[in-house]
Amino acid sequence: QASLSRFLALCSLEPMSAQQAKAVGMLAGKADHDDIVDVTVVEGAIRRHDAIVTSNHTHIRKITDAVRAKITIEQI
Repeated sequence: QASLSRFLALCSLEPMSAQQAKAVGMLAGKADHDDIVDVTVVEGAIRRHDAIVTSNHTHIRKITDAVRAKITIEQI
């Protein structure tokens, strides 16, 4: 848990707005992907021009490919 706490200290956390929730829903539909957490991560990365660090490279890539988003994805 200490490693996770140190990692999260480097991250930006933001509440989900109604506008973001709608964007996530639209992205989930376009990507035909039902994991809202994955889709929310991708939506945030697209909007903020950020990279994604994930242990689930396959799901994240499916979403980014569906909308042709050019995002750096680092697998851990």
